[in-house]
Amino acid sequence: MRSEIVVPVHDRTRPIGRAVESVLTDPESGVIVVAHNVDPAELEIPDDPRVKTLHLEGHVGLPGAAFDRGIAAATADWVGIMGSDDWFEAGALRSLRAHGEADGADGVLAPLAYQGAGRGFTPRTLRHRRLRAARDRLFYRTAPLGLFRRAILQDPVYAFGSDFPVGEDLAVSTRLWTSGLSLSYYPDAPAYVVGSDAKQRTTLSSRPLSEHGAAWLDIWDRPWVVALDGRTRHALAVKILRAHVWGAVAARPEPTDWNDGDFEWLSSLVRRILVEDPRALAPLRRGSARTLQAVASGNRPDALAAYAAEKSSGIGDALRTHDPRAVLEREAPLRWNAVGLGNTFRSRAGRFTRRPGSPAAATGVRGSSEDRRPTVLVFSFSPIVGDARVLKQVNLLRGEYRVVTCGFGDAPHGVAEHIELPATLLPTALDGRLITLRAYTAAYWRVPAIARAWRTLRGREFDAILANDIETVPIALRLKPAHGVHADLHEHYPSMHEYNEAWKRRISPYLSWLCARYATRARSTTTVSAGLQRAYEEQFGFTPEVVPNATPYAELEPAPVGDPIRLVHSGAGLRNRRLEVMLDAVRESRAEITFDLYLTLNDPAYLEELRSRYADEPRITFHDPVPYAELVATLSDYDVGVFVLPPTTFSYEWALPNKLFDFVQARLGVLIGPSPEMAALVRETGNGEIAPTFEAEGLRERIEALTPEAVARWKRASNESAVGLSAEQQSQAWLTAIEGLFDGRERGGRSMSVEVSAGSEQSYLALLSGRFPEMTGDYSFIRHEIDELASRFDHVLVYSFRPLDGPAAELPPNVRYAGALSTSPKFNGPIALLRPSRMRAALRSVMREARSGRMRGHIPLVLGNILTGERFALAVERGLRRAGATRGSQVSVYSFWGSHGALALPFLSERFRRVVRLHRFDLYEGVGGRLPLRASIFGSVDALLSISEDGRRHLDERFGSLIPAGALSVLRLGTADHGLGPEPAPIAERGEQEPIRVVSCSSVIDVKRVDSLIPALELLAGEHAVHWTHFGSGEGMSELVAATLAARARTPGLEIDLRGQTENSGVLEHYRNTPVDAFVNVSDSEGVPVSIMEALSFGIPAVATDVGGTGEIVGAQLGSGVLLPPRPDAARLADALLTVVRDRVSLDPRAVWERLSDARVSAAGIADLLTPRHDGSR
Repeated sequence: MRSEIVVPVHDRTRPIGRAVESVLTDPESGVIVVAHNVDPAELEIPDDPRVKTLHLEGHVGLPGAAFDRGIAAATADWVGIMGSDDWFEAGALRSLRAHGEADGADGVLAPLAYQGAGRGFTPRTLRHRRLRAARDRLFYRTAPLGLFRRAILQDPVYAFGSDFPVGEDLAVSTRLWTSGLSLSYYPDAPAYVVGSDAKQRTTLSSRPLSEHGAAWLDIWDRPWVVALDGRTRHALAVKILRAHVWGAVAARPEPTDWNDGDFEWLSSLVRRILVEDPRALAPLRRGSARTLQAVASGNRPDALAAYAAEKSSGIGDALRTHDPRAVLEREAPLRWNAVGLGNTFRSRAGRFTRRPGSPAAATGVRGSSEDRRPTVLVFSFSPIVGDARVLKQVNLLRGEYRVVTCGFGDAPHGVAEHIELPATLLPTALDGRLITLRAYTAAYWRVPAIARAWRTLRGREFDAILANDIETVPIALRLKPAHGVHADLHEHYPSMHEYNEAWKRRISPYLSWLCARYATRARSTTTVSAGLQRAYEEQFGFTPEVVPNATPYAELEPAPVGDPIRLVHSGAGLRNRRLEVMLDAVRESRAEITFDLYLTLNDPAYLEELRSRYADEPRITFHDPVPYAELVATLSDYDVGVFVLPPTTFSYEWALPNKLFDFVQARLGVLIGPSPEMAALVRETGNGEIAPTFEAEGLRERIEALTPEAVARWKRASNESAVGLSAEQQSQAWLTAIEGLFDGRERGGRSMSVEVSAGSEQSYLALLSGRFPEMTGDYSFIRHEIDELASRFDHVLVYSFRPLDGPAAELPPNVRYAGALSTSPKFNGPIALLRPSRMRAALRSVMREARSGRMRGHIPLVLGNILTGERFALAVERGLRRAGATRGSQVSVYSFWGSHGALALPFLSERFRRVVRLHRFDLYEGVGGRLPLRASIFGSVDALLSISEDGRRHLDERFGSLIPAGALSVLRLGTADHGLGPEPAPIAERGEQEPIRVVSCSSVIDVKRVDSLIPALELLAGEHAVHWTHFGSGEGMSELVAATLAARARTPGLEIDLRGQTENSGVLEHYRNTPVDAFVNVSDSEGVPVSIMEALSFGIPAVATDVGGTGEIVGAQLGSGVLLPPRPDAARLADALLTVVRDRVSLDPRAVWERLSDARVSAAGIADLLTPRHDGSR
C-alpha cells in the first residue's frame, strides 16, 4: 500500500462504513480504524485485508489520542487522517499521491467539499506548490486533511496529544504549516468531503467555551509559536480572531445563547491575543473589529449589538478595514475576497465539481356496471371531511364524475369510494440525511406517508386525478391516469416558512425541486391567489388558474348591527400569524365593541399564552372552534369580521384566505390589514375597511372609527356580493380543468415541464413557433420535424407566439411546451436593458437597422421591436435556465418563422446557435407588409433558410450585404410519406363514363383564382368526361358555387364536387382511395405549395403556374407535370391538363417528391443545421 488513512471512531453509530469504502476504492490505499472506547465488533466495517482495526481504551472525550495511536501503526509512505463522518471523492487519494510525488512535497492538502453544499476554497490562495503559512493563509486549514510523508506525521513534535476534547488539531496544523515543509494544494482535484448527516459531530457538540476553545488559548504558550516571526504570528492572531472568536459570537447572537462564564472567558482570550499582537484587529473589516473590541471590553450587550449592526451593514462596510492603512494587507477583506472570487470564477468555468461526489463505492375503479361515469380521484394528505377546499372539490365533481377520495379520516358524503390513509403519517416527515445529501428523489419516496400512499394506490386505474398540494403530485403522475393530472397548489411551497432560516436553507430547495420536476408536468394547475399565480409563473414557467378559498353560498340576510358592535375572528391559532396584533388593537381601543375569537388548536401553548395575556380584557372572548358546516351560521351573529395577517411569509403576504369569504357569506362587514389580495377584494366590493398598517395602532384607529351606519353599509355590500363570491361561482375553474383533461385541452396553466439535469453535459433546443403544438397553423409543418429534433437534443422547449386555445398535439417525452412569448410581461423589455450585455445587444441592433436605412421614418417602430425582442429573448433564456441549461450547455434556437418569435434572435446569447426559416409572408414585404428588424435578425443568425430558391434569390438581392457569408441556403418544407395512390387507367382504355379526375386544394380567395379553372375544365369536358374535386373554402365560396352550377348546366360532361373546408386527413384519404389524374393550382402567389407536395407524394402529376417557388417542384423537365406562365388562358390550361393525363407514363412525380419534398429529408436537414457542434465553434 502506498497510502493509509487513520479514522478514529468514538461512537458506534457513526457512518464508518462509508468512510472506509471511500478509501478502499483506491487500490493502493488502506485504512486504520481506531475504535476509541468502542467495541470493534459493533462497527460496520468492510471485510478487507487492507483494513486494520485497533482498539483504544481510556482518554475519554480526547480524540487526539486515537489519531496518535493510528498514525503510529501506519506503514505506508503516505499517511492521512479522516473524520468518521466524512469521505473521499473517487480518485482523491490517487490525485494527492501523484501531486505529492510530482512536486517532491512533504505533504499535499486535500481540496474540501461540504455535503449538501459545494466546494470550499480553504486555504485562500491561488498558488499550488511550496505554500507558506502567512503568504498562503494556511492557518485557516485547522485540520491537516490530506496526505503527508509518514516520517513527518510520526515525528513526536506533530503528535495530537490528549490535552483537549476539541481543537486538538490546531497545534498540529499550525506547526506543520510553520515548519518549513514543502506543501502543495490543488483545489481542482477530487475532494475530501466533510459529512453533515451524523446526529452530532464531535466538533459541533455543545460544551463551555473555556473547554471548546482551550486550544485557542494554549497555542500562545507554545515555545515554537513564541519563536515565530512577527508576520506569521500576526497571521495566526488574525485567523483565531476571525474564525474562532468572531465565529463564537456569530453562533450566539442572542443573550440567552451564552452559558455562564462563556463571554468572560472569550473576552479574556481576545485581550490575550491583542497582547500578543496589538495590530491583530487592523486588517479585519470594521464591523468585525468593533464586535471584537466590545468582546475585549467585557460588555456583552455592546458586543451583540455590534454584531447585529455588522450583519445589517452594506458591501462598503464589508470592505473597510479597522485600520485604513491595512486595506491592502493580505488578511484584509479586499485581497481575501479577491482570492475567493478567483476561485469562484474558476469554479464557474467548470474547474470544480458543483456538488460533492458520493463515496466512490387493488382492483380497478373505472366504474361498475351501475356507474359508468369517468372516475376522478381526489387525493389529499388531509382529513378531507374537515378540509374545506378539498371538500368543495368533491361536492363540485361528484355530480358529473364518479369521485373516489384518498386522504385521512372518514369518507366525505356522496363519494363512490374512500381510500383512508393513516393520519399519523405525514408527508413532511423527511429524512434529514437525504435532504442534506440533496438526494431529493430518495427523500420523497422514502417518506412513510408517501410510501404508504403509493403502496395503497399502486395498480389502480383512474380516468383523472385532482392532486391537492405538491406532495401528492408525484404519486398522481406515477399512477398515469388515462386523461392526466390536475394539481391544486394551496401554497407557494418554496416560501411557506421562509422566516425560518434553517427551513429556508434545507427544505425550500427540496420543495422547489418538487415544483420544478412534478408540478410542471401536470396537465393543468390551480392556486389560491393572483400573487401565488405570478410566483409560479416567474419561478417555474407555468401559470395556474386562480381558485380562491371561497365559501359555499349561504341563504342569509344581514343581521341588524349590534350595540356594542360585535367583532369576530376565526381561524388557525398559529404563532406566526401574530394574533396579538388584533388583540392589542382591541385592548387599546376606547370603542364600544366586543371581540370573539374561534381558534383551532394548532399551537396549544400559544393559545394558552393568549388566553392568559388577555384574561383581564372583558371585551375579548376565546371560543373553541366550531365545525366548518356550522361556521357561517355562527359568524352571522356578529357584525364585523377582523383579520390582520402580517406578511411574515410569502404566502401570508399574498393570502386570499377562506375566512374572508366566510365573512361575506355570514353577511358581515370586513376589517383587514393592507394585504394586497384581500385589500383588492374589499375595495371591489366595498364591504369593509383596510387598516393602514399591520400593526395594532393602525387597526385601533379603524376600530375607533366604526359607526353602526358604516357597518350596516358594509353588511349590505357583503350581501350583494355573496352569490358572486360563493364557492359555487368561484370554484368553476376546477370543473373546467377536469373537463379539459377529458377533452384533451390544456387548461389552468399549461406548464413548461422541464426536468433539471446536468446542464453542461446536455443539449438544448428552443423552438419558436407560431401556434405549435396547437393542432392548427404551423402544426402541419412542424409535426414532420419534431420527432427528428427530439432525437437530436436532450431537451426541446417549444415556445408559441400566441397562447394556445385549441387541442394540442402529444409531444415526445423530452419535448415540453414552455409557454407563449406574447404573454411574457411587457416590462421585461426595459428591465432586460439594465444588464450591460442586453444593452449592448440593443445598441448593436440599433446600429444595424440604422446602417441598413430601415430606421428612416420608423424610429419608434424599430425601438418598440427591439424592446419586444429583448422581452422574448429574456423569456427564452429564463426557460432554458429553468430547464437546467448552464453556460457550458450546448444550446440551439430555431425560429420556424422570420417574424414574431424571431425578434428574440438578435438578443440571445452569442453562445447559442441561431437558425431562422423564411417562407412567404415573413419573406416578401409586399405580402406581409413591413417586416421588423430584418438587418438585426439576418445579421445575427448562423443559418438563414429559405423554403424556396426564389426566396433565396430575393434575400440575396435585397439583403445580401446584411447576411453573414455562408449563412443563406435553401431548405424546403416537406410532407410525410403516405404511400402511393391508386393508378388511373390510361385514357385510351377508359370508357366514355370513366372521367378524367382533377383535384385542386386551396383557399377560395382572389389570389388563388379557383374560379378560373371552370372555363378550362369545360373545354376539357367537351372531349372527355371530367370530374373536378376542390378542397377548401373562403370568402369567394358563394360566387364559386354559383359559377359551378352554371357550368354544370352548360356542360353535361362536367361533374363538380366542392368539398369545402376539409381536414388534411380527409384530403389524404381521397388521394389514398381515388385514382386522380391531375392536381391543378393556378394561384397568382405561392411559396412552395405544400398542397402540390402532397399530391406528388401520392404519384399525382401537377399542372401549376410559375409563381413563387412552384417551379422548383413542378415542370416537365423535372418529371412532375406541366408548369404554365401566370394567368394562363382556358385553352392552354385545358391542353396542359390533357397532356399530363395522356403522357402520365413519362412522368414520375413520386420520384420528384422523394428528391425535393420528403419531410424526412427536410427534418434531417434542419436537425443537422441545429445539432450542436462539438468542436467549440458556434
